[in-house]
Amino acid sequence: EITLNYVDPVARFSGVSSAMILRLEAEARALGLASVTLESSLTAAGFYRARGYTDDGESGVKHGLPNFPMVKQL
Repeated sequence: EITLNYVDPVARFSGVSSAMILRLEAEARALGLASVTLESSLTAAGFYRARGYTDDGESGVKHGLPNFPMVKQL
């Protein structure tokens, strides 16, 4: 499970988040994991969908904000 993938807003759209997620997925593969899960914010859901993540259950609220369970098969 990826618990937090956050970069400073100044670094948005510079490739930092993409590089981080690719590295986390590579580590998950190296550990022999078949999939990666996470809970996305509404803002980040498009970012994850563009990288192959799909919805994985009902959305909910966490810390007062909507969240969306997602999964990616590795």
